[in-house]
Formats: sequence, structure tokens, C-alpha cells
Amino acid sequence: MFIYHFNRMIRSRILWLFFAIIIAIAFLSVDSCVGGGMPTNTANDSAGTIGEEQISYDEYELASRFVQNATRDLSPAATETQIWAHIAAMHTAKELGISVSANEVREMIAQTPAFQSGGVFDMNLYVELITRQLGISPAAYERLLNDQITLTKLMTAVSAGAPVSKMAIEDETAARSDIFTIRYATVSNKYAAVEVKPSDADLQAYYNANSNNFALPDRVKVRFVSLPVTNFTAGIEIADVDIEDYYESDPSQYTRQGTNGVEQLTLDEAREQIREELALIEAQYIAVTNLAAFMDQVATNDLETFTWRAEARGFKPTDTPLFALDARYIRGVESSAREEFLNSAADLDASRADSLYGIARGKRNVYLMRIVTNEAAHIPAFESLKSTLSPLVIAEKRAEMFDTFAKEIKGKLETATADKSFDAACKELALNVSTSITFSASTIASEIFDNARAIVPEVIRVKEGKLSEPIDIFNGAAIAYVEKRTSGSPFEVASTRVTVSEQLGNMQNGAFFTEWMTWNLLNKGFTSKRLDSLLSEDYEEDDFEE
Repeated sequence: MFIYHFNRMIRSRILWLFFAIIIAIAFLSVDSCVGGGMPTNTANDSAGTIGEEQISYDEYELASRFVQNATRDLSPAATETQIWAHIAAMHTAKELGISVSANEVREMIAQTPAFQSGGVFDMNLYVELITRQLGISPAAYERLLNDQITLTKLMTAVSAGAPVSKMAIEDETAARSDIFTIRYATVSNKYAAVEVKPSDADLQAYYNANSNNFALPDRVKVRFVSLPVTNFTAGIEIADVDIEDYYESDPSQYTRQGTNGVEQLTLDEAREQIREELALIEAQYIAVTNLAAFMDQVATNDLETFTWRAEARGFKPTDTPLFALDARYIRGVESSAREEFLNSAADLDASRADSLYGIARGKRNVYLMRIVTNEAAHIPAFESLKSTLSPLVIAEKRAEMFDTFAKEIKGKLETATADKSFDAACKELALNVSTSITFSASTIASEIFDNARAIVPEVIRVKEGKLSEPIDIFNGAAIAYVEKRTSGSPFEVASTRVTVSEQLGNMQNGAFFTEWMTWNLLNKGFTSKRLDSLLSEDYEEDDFEE
């Protein structure tokens, strides 16, 4: 039963996952690396096994961080299998001797445009983006990047020689380089505002088919106070020897933009900046100590007592809404404190007296939080979602009615154009028709005619003298007729073929790698404590559909 469910979940998912991760990391989308909902890490425990080898929670969490952005629309069980597919692939890469040097990671970081200033790598900008905006450490980001490079090398190794058919190349080349002359008819959506009254049975059916879309993760609500670090900087003295030691530990972080690119600051030039940084670090420690002392005083108090005692000390307690443990933003909490705030909140438990409070440090503020309530991951009950479901069901039914109507119109056009022109057929059906439009898909760089972005990708697959399927456009659909289709210039065809061959080759390699990752995981064998738990719950069969 387990393998049956596994095969259904993983097939066709990993290819999409792999390329989504490549894109995600390339554009710095590792935006939330908090392992919300992760099992507790203990020294003598493991998350599961690959073959006979025990997998630590540290390795499991890194894999989870790697895949989490690309699996947000998957069920928990499907996400879990992909985490283990990743772990298995990394183990195979190690067995094959595939490794990534520190220089390779540094080079990829240096070549990332987001980390450059004036075309030159900027260490300060890199640290700023990673730590403050993404909320992770450079070391964590570099581990993720190491995994990306390793998987890319592994894909190249196992996918070498995966064939691409000549027919596929020629078909795609023609689609991109042929010159099309089209006209299209516009079908207005007369069902956009039609009255629909869904029954409870309709709502229930929609809920049953889409319940995973409403799934809520583990969430927590806290009441917190903040203490500015700057309250304690006035009396802090920083010794010169401490400034010198701090500078020598990593002088590359002190730079400026000069006439010849990025220049490193000397110790004397960086001295005041370092003095301010060390003063803030010392003040942060003092602020944490103050809040920890206050926390000890109110440790056994209820929420309301905590509130009035905090107000008596000049704090302004703030309630958060329920937030997930991978939240990108928490109102009132600075970005530099977000990861620690989330980690502390994840450890809170309203049912335990020793887990009511947590402290998180930011660059400018330190935060003391008190648990208000926890909410475990769950799918809300049907009754609680009825008001949300109703407009969704109405929209779906309207879309279904219009889709049926548009296809009927297309059928009538096909019949009519058998013995009359497209213009005459459209006139007979009272449809508005565009002027004649000529274009090549490879030369379109903008919206050269109304609805081009929707119509062109569909029309380039249609033969001369044929109609397209109804194409969704604003307030209706378009049905295009290909009046003429001719080959582009020899140069255009040849250059397009080169691009197509490379792109289809990459896609074919990815498809091959998809099958290989499935085989690799099952061949090695694995166990997962979390997946066992998920599969033992009362999941609907649809949770395991592709």
C-alpha cells in the first residue's frame, strides 16, 4: 500500500520540482527557511532511513528547506516524498564522487546579478539580502546553493545521451519560425453575471474535490512586547583592541564603491562603523538580559496579568494574528528578528507552563512573546468554509457554462467554414471578427495586437485552414482561424532550430532525470517517520492523485 501511494504521488512531480527549485534559488526565492512543523531534533533519533543508513533531522531539515518553495501547492504526503527523493539523490551523488568546491559556490554567488553593484559583487549587499530580507544566514544559503549545483551535476551525469526525436525538433521549430496569417472571432461571455444558486450538495462536492486547497499549516498567535536596543547604547565603551579583533576576523565585509569598483576599507576608515556595531551587540545582550529577568517575574502569570504588568513597565503589548511558522512577515517585528521570532514561536505551547514565553533578537529591538494560542495543521471543516466556498462554486459553474457555449460556437464555425469563408461564417453567427493579422512567434516581443499573449501560443500549434480551440481572453474567448501558414526565412528556421534543439534536450534530460529519481529512491529503499504518520491519518484517496 505504501509503495502504491508513493508511485502515484511522485510520478510527474519531481521534474517540475527540480526546475522550480533552480528558478527559485536563481531569483533568491529561498525566502523562508524555517522548518515549520518539523519533528523535534534529538541527539539519539533520526527522521528516517535511506537504505540502511539513518538520516539525521539536520539532513532532513536541509532537504526540506531546499524543496519547500516548490511544493507549496502539494499535499503534505507528496511534499514528504520529494524531500526523501532529494535526500536519496544527494546520497547517490556522493557515492558517484560528485562534489562541489567552495570556489564553485562562491563563483555562483559572485555571478548572481542580485548580489552585484555596478556589475561587481558586493559583499555587503549579499549579506543584506540574505540575512535581512531572506531571513537566513549566508551559511544556510550556501548549503542550499551547494545542493543545487550538486543536483545539476548529477542530472548531467545520469541524463547524458537522452534522445530527442527529430520530429519533435522540427515541429517545435516550425511553430516558432513559421509565418502565420490569422483572423479571430470574439465570443462574449454572456454567463459572466448569470445568477447561480449552488446547493449544499454543490458546495460539498467542491469541498470534497478541493479540500487540500484550504489546508492550514501549524499556526500560533502570540502577544509580544519590544525593547529597543538603543536604550542601552549610551554608556557602552568599546575598547580599541576589540575593534581591531573584530575587523581582522572578516575585513572583507567593510567596503565602499570606489572609482575602480568595490574597495575595502582600512581599519581606521571602518573603526567608527565597527564601534557602532559592537555597541549594538553589547546593548542587544543587555536588552535580552532585561527581558529575561522580566520573563522570570511573570513566568507563572496568566495572559492578562502579563499584559498589565508589561504595560506597567512602559511596554505596549501587541497581538499577532494566527501566523504560520514559515511566515514571510510579522507586523511589528523587524526582518532581522523574523527567523528567530518564528523559531521561538514554534517552541511555544499554551498547554505547558514551561513553554509560555520566548525571546527573539533583532538588530534594533529585542522581543518577548507570550503564547496566546496554538493551532495544529488541519483542513477546516466544511461548515466553517461554506461562505468561502459559495463564490468559488458560482465562478466555477459560470466558467463551465461559458466553456460549453464557446465549444458549441467553435463546432458551428467548423461546420459553416466547410462551405463558406470564415468571415461569412462569423457573420452568420453574429460574431465580431478581427482584421487579418500576420506574425511569426519568434519575432513577437510585445502585444502587437489585442490579446496576442493569449492567442499566439495556441495558434502556433494550428494547421493552415483550421480553427483553434476557444482561447480565454478578457470577458470571453477568441476562436482563431489560420488563413495562411508559410515557412520563415532559411536563416530564421536554422537559428530557431539550434535554440529548440538545446531547449528540448534540456527538457528531455529533465524528464529522464524525473524517472531516474523515482527509480533511485525506490531502489535504495527509504523509511520516513513523518510520511508514516501522514499515511496513517484519514486522508482521502484524492490526496495521492497526481
